[in-house]
Amino acid sequence: KIIRLSHETPILYLTAFADNALLEKTAMTEPCSIAFKPFLEEDLMKLVRKLLFGQKNNYDAPQF
Repeated sequence: KIIRLSHETPILYLTAFADNALLEKTAMTEPCSIAFKPFLEEDLMKLVRKLLFGQKNNYDAPQF
């Protein structure tokens, strides 16, 4: 929560678990998104770009 309050940094959780207890804990920190394994690297990179650069078109976002 401290990071969320003091910075405008999007929070993204990566996890292999999807149980209710974990989801409740992560909800308290108000993440921008949660990515559940397995995921494709390409999908993860698209999500990171979306979180960092918003809905701008892909020409504005640097390619990783």
